[in-house]
Amino acid sequence: MTYYLLYIVFLELILCSSMQATTIGSDSAVQRFPTQQILNTGDRVAGFAALDGGFALASYLVTATFDSFFPVSGNIAINGGTLTLNKDLYLENASTFMPTGTISGVGHKLEFSSINMLPFTIPSCNITFIASVMPSAQTIETVDWSFDSQFMLAGTNATILSTVLFVYGFNGTTITARGTGSGSLLNLSSINSVAWHPSQYVFAVAQNNALLVASQVLTFSYVPATNTISALSSASTLSQNATAITWNPTGLLLAAGTSGATLQTPEVVVYTVNSAGSITALNATYNLMQPGTGTRFVQNNAISWSPSGNLIAVGTNTTTVGFEILILLWSAGLLVADTVTTIGNTCTAVAWSPTISGLLAAGFNTTSGTQVQLFQHHTGGLTAIPSAIINNLNAAVGTLQWNPSGTCLLVGTAPLAGTDQFNVYSYNSTQSTLTLTGASGTVTANGVQSASWAPNGIYVAEADNTNVLSAYDTTSYTTTNTCSTFTNVNWTLATDLTIQSLCLKLSGNTLVNGSGNILTLGTGASLVIDKGASVLFENLVIRGVSTGQFLCLDNAGTMSFQNTQLVLDGDYTFTNGRFDILNQLMISGTGHSFIYTSTQPSTIRNNATLLIDDGVTFSYQPSNGTRTALQFFDNTGQLFLSNAILATAAGILLEKGRLVIDGSSFLINQGGNPATSIAFGDGASSSNNCVIRCLPAANVSMASGYFLYNNL
Repeated sequence: MTYYLLYIVFLELILCSSMQATTIGSDSAVQRFPTQQILNTGDRVAGFAALDGGFALASYLVTATFDSFFPVSGNIAINGGTLTLNKDLYLENASTFMPTGTISGVGHKLEFSSINMLPFTIPSCNITFIASVMPSAQTIETVDWSFDSQFMLAGTNATILSTVLFVYGFNGTTITARGTGSGSLLNLSSINSVAWHPSQYVFAVAQNNALLVASQVLTFSYVPATNTISALSSASTLSQNATAITWNPTGLLLAAGTSGATLQTPEVVVYTVNSAGSITALNATYNLMQPGTGTRFVQNNAISWSPSGNLIAVGTNTTTVGFEILILLWSAGLLVADTVTTIGNTCTAVAWSPTISGLLAAGFNTTSGTQVQLFQHHTGGLTAIPSAIINNLNAAVGTLQWNPSGTCLLVGTAPLAGTDQFNVYSYNSTQSTLTLTGASGTVTANGVQSASWAPNGIYVAEADNTNVLSAYDTTSYTTTNTCSTFTNVNWTLATDLTIQSLCLKLSGNTLVNGSGNILTLGTGASLVIDKGASVLFENLVIRGVSTGQFLCLDNAGTMSFQNTQLVLDGDYTFTNGRFDILNQLMISGTGHSFIYTSTQPSTIRNNATLLIDDGVTFSYQPSNGTRTALQFFDNTGQLFLSNAILATAAGILLEKGRLVIDGSSFLINQGGNPATSIAFGDGASSSNNCVIRCLPAANVSMASGYFLYNNL
């Protein structure tokens, strides 16, 4: 017993760090991957992994690491997640690049060759039907998604002589049969609940107790390459039906609910599972029934392990005495009752929020009154949230589940003519309210047996009481403030690049090296300098620049230019931050204006040039009226007008440096006195003189306003 307790304590200590993160490839031997690799949280692309088929982060919740020496080909998708570069990332012959999310460079290079950039949008709570299949003539009792959102698993209530498990692949448009499990071959009976492992192609099954069936909880492996389902392990629930199954977030523990109907049989059982997915020991049990409380058991699929790993929520039937929601505390290998809640109706579904600690959703078997209620757990208690309630479904709830970000709650109900049994509610965590936002789009009398939200947050699987398995996706998206963020990245273009319908946010200390190539900002594209960021653009032409497409988010942002050209596609207003010209910045785009309204001082460095090209107006209009927001570092810097216009509303003071005139250029000022003049020099020191130089055949017209020559 002493050794067993020590083992349990040791297991508890390692749970938080055992999420089975995967290393793709090897750090010692070259391994090529011709197909796209899916990265989940904690995954790492190893040093000698050659990703010829590209890679994708599984969802916008994923954080992964790139550590390979090899360039990447194929399709690449950040999918709203975060990718950290421990090595330079070369995108070579990549078909598409979906960069929305965050790429943290840690000073490493991100190099583009010929590539098609595509936008990614964060899914909303609205869902739309995509495809469906009918696995068999038997009722589908339970469905779940694999950890990588590629496969759906369905379990039916067929007999032991029939096929009871079905695996389907889903690519966003088509459902494809990918494997089955026969009861007679795999010791299976009627399936009540299934659950994929949180990070492996392993799943657990809860099934009925039946003749010739010795075990009610089983684990299986699935091999996508061969579409093979293989038994791994099994365990008994003391000759009782296993009604529900859930994994601890670490994947090292399983909790099962049963239909135990006596004081001697437990209704909640916890098993230890090894890293391969095999059940190794019966760990702990809990008996729901107490003397005088009546028969009590766990409802199908009504068990949920909290993301923190220390709480298990259980939904039970109602009795004359007792409770319908039980919260169990898992600690040091023991199950201890934390709190019980009496509702008065059978609790048919429970689901912990994946993002808000202690937030629990519960559904009830009633056609009136409270059908869905959110609760907030606290030590020794569960408090109903009055504002987070659904009471207008007119049908009993059969299933509910959060999306991975905890912003949407999916609710499925029993059959009811003329209404939709499959609805999605958005959750406002600030106001603690649920609002109906998305439905299947098909109003039927079919009830929902089970539903599951894919880990990528995009797909939904649903099984109805007509034995149909359907796939949905969140086709109504939000793109507000959804940018691809590049943090501390040395971004290099190996060829010309056009961006359409994308926001690229540059954060930290970032370099954009064009290598002499052209970056075109197409329709709906924007290049954003993050708050407080410092970004250097060098050896680059940026085309398609207009207001809202190229900007600093705050006044602490800095754009630095070295051998760069901005080609205006419309009038452009520089409203926040500052720019530093380190070598040359050319602004071109005949007939358009560069309007400087920022209050921050921008600088033309030593031996650097700000060149205003043919037909462009440089309009100096700081919003605070300052005349010194364009500064020369010393007398070697140049403001060069080439058939261009320098215009100002309230004057500008040019100290140091040189104003160089070429062709026919104009100075236009709306100010009418010395305080609002275009002034050269400060009249106090010759070191602050601004020299005016006209090139041969050049002429300058002072079209209007007050001009002051203060050079000494």
